[in-house]
Amino acid sequence: MAVKVNPICATYLLDNPKELLECFSQGWTYPNRPILINKKYPYKLLYAISPDDFALQINDRISSAIQYQVKEACKRHKQNVKMYRVKPIDIAFLVDMLPVVVRDQHGKYHRAEINSINTEKKNVCVHFVDLGEDGWVAATTVYPPSTDLLRYPKLALLCRLAQVVPFGRMKKWRKYDYAKLFDAKKSSYFSISIVDRGVHQVYLECDKQDIGYKMVMNLGLADYVPLICEYNNNDGYANRAAKKMLGKYPRYDFCDWIGQQLAAFGTLVRRVGKNGHIKIHLQLDSNIMQVVNDMLDQLEKFPDYLKNSRDFAKEVGDAVLVRHGADKTKYRATIFQKSGSEYLVKLVDYGDFINVNENDLLLIPRMLVSVPEAATPCYLAELLAINPTKQTDKLADMLNELITEKDLYCRIGFVDYIDRQDPWDARKCIVTLEREEDGKPFSEILQVPKVNLSQSYTHRFPRVSESLAAMLLGSDSAYFPGVRYKGFVSCVVDHESVWLQLEGDDIRAEELTVELNDFYSKWSDCLKLDSDALVPGIYVGAQQNDEDDTRFYRALITEIFPDMKKYKVIFLDYGNNDVVPIGMMKPLPAYFCKDKCFAIQIALPLEFLPEANPDTFLEWIACLNNAEDLSVYIQDVDGINFGWIFSKETSIAHDVVRNNTHLVKLKIPCEKLPFEVEPQLLEF
Repeated sequence: MAVKVNPICATYLLDNPKELLECFSQGWTYPNRPILINKKYPYKLLYAISPDDFALQINDRISSAIQYQVKEACKRHKQNVKMYRVKPIDIAFLVDMLPVVVRDQHGKYHRAEINSINTEKKNVCVHFVDLGEDGWVAATTVYPPSTDLLRYPKLALLCRLAQVVPFGRMKKWRKYDYAKLFDAKKSSYFSISIVDRGVHQVYLECDKQDIGYKMVMNLGLADYVPLICEYNNNDGYANRAAKKMLGKYPRYDFCDWIGQQLAAFGTLVRRVGKNGHIKIHLQLDSNIMQVVNDMLDQLEKFPDYLKNSRDFAKEVGDAVLVRHGADKTKYRATIFQKSGSEYLVKLVDYGDFINVNENDLLLIPRMLVSVPEAATPCYLAELLAINPTKQTDKLADMLNELITEKDLYCRIGFVDYIDRQDPWDARKCIVTLEREEDGKPFSEILQVPKVNLSQSYTHRFPRVSESLAAMLLGSDSAYFPGVRYKGFVSCVVDHESVWLQLEGDDIRAEELTVELNDFYSKWSDCLKLDSDALVPGIYVGAQQNDEDDTRFYRALITEIFPDMKKYKVIFLDYGNNDVVPIGMMKPLPAYFCKDKCFAIQIALPLEFLPEANPDTFLEWIACLNNAEDLSVYIQDVDGINFGWIFSKETSIAHDVVRNNTHLVKLKIPCEKLPFEVEPQLLEF
């Protein structure tokens, strides 16, 4: 393995194919840029095939920094390839999604991932992770990457649009001009609605008056059926194993309704697979069906439309109107399969799958497609603890009698993956039900153990799941080496534990705290935490010892004081710590682990010599709490975030060493000041 050492950290050329594959099997790949759900980002369009397949780049200072550093890293990589006479990767070692570097016809190097291999023609289809495009290249131009290139996030975000509605609630629809929408360059923004399946589903907003469209998020609680999308190789695109989901209708995200009791109407009960869980479909918002029925009644006043609306393309995934039953009642539906003149469709307002003839398919007006699906697939919390193989057909028939065409009370426990086994499975609502007529819970009717709904809120009461915990303090830092950020010090424990909040994170922390406290105010049946179950490492919602502040914050228990019956916690979004009793803590819902913590812990790059007493420096370090106009850049070394803090243009770490050369020294070298981010984009 060829090695090149730079002043800060080692960079390795992964030119041994076996070592490259071993690193790939351990998860080494080009990381995605961490982005926050429901936060607006400025963007520029990289390429667009269709509204379901296009790529964006975030148009901000962070992207400028990444772009600059990737460009410089590619130049260094080109020099290393030449210096160490690195050969292209043997085509026999190329596998799907393998991170590589591709040399273009101009001799420039670009980061890419393998899509597919044509061994006969010795061609490789790659996805350029910074350009967002796919293309066929000769196998002789595919080189191994370096650990340096693997550090930087991808610049391109693969995106799809969910649903288009008129901007400003215009009453009349018009033909959508996607080209103009993608061409919007004035005050254009996107926000993530769900980050899933490797493809980002986004809002797009712009203030161009000749477009006037706004994208509506579509959070996939209903049954999406993933399809493999194959592009024509002759057009320069190949199967990216991109999973596209059926459905054109918008869907609600019921995360905002967690803990609330809703009036519901049952429409369907069925098993998922041969031995799967029993699924129910509920209409959770009666207004939807009222709007749909009113629109269908209006449609009857235009017989010419219904008469002439049968001649249209009918493809899998399309939204259509279907006529079904003896009276040929019209229903909104999505086409799932077709065979000749027969079609399998799903009635989106009820959940049923039915077979219809092509003559019973009608072109659906756009206004009907804009209305969300009325039926939401749900799972009963009472049955999730029961082995699916023991959920008999008799039980399903009993539920069918209790639920179908009945008025019910529903309480949403949480929205998550079922068993967390299939990452391609759509998120589902977990609910408990009561009969509206007598308020009797289904746990009594079905003679199953009563469900403690608060366990559903936290998923693994009182802990959040391991994967969610990893998201809070885990890898994929949102802060990049070599970029200087403005911020301030929240808390100083010692020179190895300094908590910072960087510019902008204070606003996002406040938004999440408001949302968390709003949730707690509606969580009427929240149980108290069990002191025997509280150990260091558990995530909770906690209050501070401040009579004027009664709010709860996301926190992590770090230490226990049994004699005092108190717990030391670190507030993850602010960085300060406190010692609080159990009465000032609540379980932390898993839903609130969707965002990373907004405070970051760093270590000062200082090493104390044997004759030095670190405690003597605590007073000096503590003065950082009151310092203004601070900036910091972060360097990850062996999993530790070292932070170089600057007061104006002076490195504080260097000042300490300069004034105390006999007691302290720098732990890692820093031979030059970090790259200062410029506001404009730096183009390749």
